[in-house]
Amino acid sequence: MRLPADTYCFASGDVAYLVDTRRARRTDTAFAQHAAPFLSHLLPCRTPVHIAADQVGEFCRMALPILRDYTDLTAPAALDTVAPEPSFAMAIGVDDGLVTCKITVTYGDWSADLFSMGAPGSPFEEQRPGVPPRDEVAEFRVMDTAALYFDFYEGGLAFEERDDESLFHLLTEGLSALSDLGEVMLSDRLRQISVRPAPKLSVRATVKSNLLDVELGASGLSAADLAIYLDSYKRHQTFARLTSGDIIRLDEGARAAFGLAEDLGVDAVDLLDGVSLPASSTLFVDSMLARTPALEADRDAAFRRTVERLDTLGKMDFTVPASLKATLRGYQVDGYQWLRSPPPLRPHVMPSVSPVARFARASGPWRHPGRRHGPGQNAPDDRAYPGARGGGGR
Repeated sequence: MRLPADTYCFASGDVAYLVDTRRARRTDTAFAQHAAPFLSHLLPCRTPVHIAADQVGEFCRMALPILRDYTDLTAPAALDTVAPEPSFAMAIGVDDGLVTCKITVTYGDWSADLFSMGAPGSPFEEQRPGVPPRDEVAEFRVMDTAALYFDFYEGGLAFEERDDESLFHLLTEGLSALSDLGEVMLSDRLRQISVRPAPKLSVRATVKSNLLDVELGASGLSAADLAIYLDSYKRHQTFARLTSGDIIRLDEGARAAFGLAEDLGVDAVDLLDGVSLPASSTLFVDSMLARTPALEADRDAAFRRTVERLDTLGKMDFTVPASLKATLRGYQVDGYQWLRSPPPLRPHVMPSVSPVARFARASGPWRHPGRRHGPGQNAPDDRAYPGARGGGGR
């Protein structure tokens, strides 16, 4: 190969100059990026460059296109057939519980399994007669990309079919990345698997007959699939495989559903069929839903009316008798307020303020306006509050 003997090429980034004995010329950006890094090592060329026979293929693949595009090249036409471009075909399917990937590289009429370690045609073996010059850069680029989504198994690439995370990344990222490098052939079984977006979980809250019903649902998911979705989160998984075989990624909604269930004292799966709570829990559930944007809240009209009514009653202030105010501590005042509140507003657990119970009882129990309280007529039961009688306690 002969090149000019009196020309220099200087390159730095996107800038390059060609300098000879008469002038210096700045090249365009394309020349600086593609040709200058190669030519700067050859120029000036005062003696012919000889290419070894075993390197002709690599030269024709790597250097010849640059010389053809950026120089006035005179070369035998036979060089164009020395190093054919490689093509890649990737067959991805399911075999005996494994998702497998077989990659075939082809040069003209010659082809080989790219990951058959040590087999004829493998890039890991020594060059053999009859094998065309190979583009190792392209081959290893394909191999490196495939290795991002598959594990090395004996005889090729694969991962377990039950590995939902690997299958998710293959379907969402890997197929696109591999398609940029060659032809991807996906089996019918894998074609039937879809990656579905995380569902929007919803909570329906209704009030009827002094009971609060709370039920969990999800758009686009059956009850069976939603149970699988919640169970996957319970087992600390990141993905769930639905009854159809589709894959879904768990998101903040699953965590929020378990948080709500924990605060209600129930199992998250129980929320699928709905749970019944005292109406006094309405304000609590309403505040929980307001603080949990990951759950879409559906409150019926009775629920909203109950919230408004309880919110109004909850703001009522019961004055502590002056004779007791000086001796009651803060938590005791809370207990007194609890005992004087209407029963529907009381939390499920009574504050631990048994001495206060005596003070509250001394002031008289809470009475519904206009309702008589007598024996057996909705009067508070002293037995429900140990130590609440005038003579009880320590």
